[in-house]
Amino acid sequence: SKEILAGVGAAKRLWVSENERPERGGWLHGATLSLVEPHAEHKLVTTQELQIFGQHNSMNALLAAPAAHAANVSLYAALEDIQPVPHRLQPVGTWHGILFIEDSGGGNPVNVAATIHTFSTHNLVLLVGGYRPQLTAEEIADMLHALQEKNGVHTLILFGQVRHELAA
Repeated sequence: SKEILAGVGAAKRLWVSENERPERGGWLHGATLSLVEPHAEHKLVTTQELQIFGQHNSMNALLAAPAAHAANVSLYAALEDIQPVPHRLQPVGTWHGILFIEDSGGGNPVNVAATIHTFSTHNLVLLVGGYRPQLTAEEIADMLHALQEKNGVHTLILFGQVRHELAA
């Protein structure tokens, strides 16, 4: 991105990264989301304080923070109030230490694989389904690989139009 934008106008550029501290923008350092300026760093929230799960959601929050700051909108409190999208990585309860996650909005095995990786440290019942016509063998292989390498999935409950393909 930096190479592409190097010759584009004089607009203020805000960068986000989880790998290195940018000069200006957002930084996910460990579990902390920070707003970064040339000579200052402001902690916003930790990933544990967010009400959403998944690295991709943390990065979405990280993208929103410097943009809001540039527009003089404070996101400090708003980041802590973000709720999961219905049917996507949505916690539905805990029973005997088992976390139940409804993820029918994922709708395909690639998203199921990402969900499994997101909750790799939990004892998990994962409810997945949805609609996705003609799943490919590669997509299903991603899900199976994630299930084989992560022992956190206690039970996988399949429903919706893709349940038969996922089960097979």
